[in-house]
Amino acid sequence: MENEKLVDFFKEVFHELSSIVKYTPRSELIEKWKNKVLPQLESCSKVKMNRLEILIAPANQYLHNMDIDDHALKIAETILRDSAYKFSRKKSKESLESLKLLKAREENIDFELQLSEMICGDNDKFPYRTSHLLTEFFQNLGHNFTHNGETRKYWVQERLEELNIKEIHNLISSGLFKKKYFIEWSKANSLDLNLSLKKATNEFTEFIQ
Repeated sequence: MENEKLVDFFKEVFHELSSIVKYTPRSELIEKWKNKVLPQLESCSKVKMNRLEILIAPANQYLHNMDIDDHALKIAETILRDSAYKFSRKKSKESLESLKLLKAREENIDFELQLSEMICGDNDKFPYRTSHLLTEFFQNLGHNFTHNGETRKYWVQERLEELNIKEIHNLISSGLFKKKYFIEWSKANSLDLNLSLKKATNEFTEFIQ
């Protein structure tokens, strides 16, 4: 398909998925929908979409409609948004940076987990964030996320899986590398600020290569 047609295709199947989930949540319809979508996806996007269980058996066995796994649905929607974005003809600096991130996301099945470790500070090249600081980190960037006590890096990984690549780009440019966080962290741990920033930048550059 040509790029414009692919953009239209992904927008169309996005609305089809919304309609199935809202009006006719049946497993056979989701499988038919997946069979239509999967041939147009690439690399990790295809693997992730294929693994998703968007509909799950209802807790009440007497109900006929399937329950919806909200997290899986959000991942599917993110994959479709990213795929449409990939084939759009945007050439701004931000778009080119986002497309580079998307390439890394599509080629690395652990993209969200590794980025999560940077955000949490489990990767020691980055400032450490407690539960409270993780909530603050996301909410300062406009996301209504509140850490629920789950293991930090896995909770962040799940939130990242739900964010499209433009949101991921903003999270990195306006959050992960916000100088304020490195200043506070360097002072608290008697670290050289410039060296800390250099190490973090090198780590991230290697991550997206």
